[in-house]
Amino acid sequence: VQGPLELLRVDMTAKPAQASRLQYTYIAQMQELSESNGIVVFTGNIPAVVQNPEPIEYAFPFLLHMGLEMNDQLELQVVFNPLTRDMIKFQGQGDLQMNMSPNGAIELNGRCEVVKGSGSYTYQNLFKRNFEVVPGGTLLWTKDPANPFVDLSAYFTVRTSPLPILATDIDKQDTANLRKEVFWVVANVKDYLIEPDLDFQLKYP
Repeated sequence: VQGPLELLRVDMTAKPAQASRLQYTYIAQMQELSESNGIVVFTGNIPAVVQNPEPIEYAFPFLLHMGLEMNDQLELQVVFNPLTRDMIKFQGQGDLQMNMSPNGAIELNGRCEVVKGSGSYTYQNLFKRNFEVVPGGTLLWTKDPANPFVDLSAYFTVRTSPLPILATDIDKQDTANLRKEVFWVVANVKDYLIEPDLDFQLKYP
């Protein structure tokens, strides 16, 4: 800790304690439109220099620079839909740098590699699927803590007949082709988390 009492600089390092959990919930922000029948007209000269400015009041009287060591003791949860509890949770390894300015703005930089993870997703309010995250995926933060660049794969299992994906000239009456098998539906997620690119594949375990 150093600097004047009015605006201290705090440098610290931290790592998760055992069984730690951090949750972030995405909240849809609604923008309200207002209508007005009048026109606002500015008249007069605007001074180039403000005389005797009011003192700045900070939400936090310090600058915070924190190095965060990610390990498998921390479970990070991202809730996409608070109503259906659609979410992804994972544990990973990496080093992050968090900076918080006196006005409360937070920047996050660093990379995290997923060790293990899981989650759930509701499809158009019809059914809910639980999925597993494939180890080795990454999340990269570049300032915006709510919008990392992701490169992840996740899968869920389905039990169905392979007939629809087999060649058209096979014997459709063969009971072996009608027998239900277990398949993985794999979703590859890449790009920034707010608007990711999704690619789906069907795999036989």
